[in-house]
Amino acid sequence: MHGVAMSAAVFAVVGSLVAACGSPNAALTARASAAVTALAPVSGNTAGHNRQDVMFAERMTLHDRETVALAMLVPGRAFSDQVKGIAAQIEVAQMAQIKTMSGWLTTWGAKVPGTKVPGAKSNSLERGLPGSISGTDLQHFARLHSTVFDRAYLQTMIKHLHGAISMAKDERVHGAYTPAKHLATSIISTQSAQMETMRRLQAMSVEQGHA
Repeated sequence: MHGVAMSAAVFAVVGSLVAACGSPNAALTARASAAVTALAPVSGNTAGHNRQDVMFAERMTLHDRETVALAMLVPGRAFSDQVKGIAAQIEVAQMAQIKTMSGWLTTWGAKVPGTKVPGAKSNSLERGLPGSISGTDLQHFARLHSTVFDRAYLQTMIKHLHGAISMAKDERVHGAYTPAKHLATSIISTQSAQMETMRRLQAMSVEQGHA
């Protein structure tokens, strides 16, 4: 598998979940596609990376694809426009990250991982993946609506982003490939801010529930 393409099986699964809750947001899809297409081609230079860099790119690509799969459910399920907005922002950013890291892996001769199909057994990359969103989780989210969906999404994504930050910190310490270490720094900064936004939305949801 190359670039940002998921396997046909995964698209079929995610597509069926989206179909159950309405069509994906067309504007979001266009923005995500534009962000990915606009990325500069990846350099063919294979020097200067180590096993930690490969593991970081493999695991973060899988982690990001879980985020995108969940984000595809948001437009037709979420109640809050703010939840929809933060989900759109995260989806666009992580699709771009997938493009970049997939390019590195291809250049390094490593396999680009796909997203886990709901019900499939965990592979070696997924075991111990911090904050992982499983196929069972996606099936659960497809049954949720409105504010119930919003609360579950925020809770899950805070944990998920925290897991990404943990992996990024490991890359900054143990990685050798400068672009990967720069991406790790960006992930820590950007996703920490996104977590704080989600915590504020959680607090607002609790206050509104008590009003």
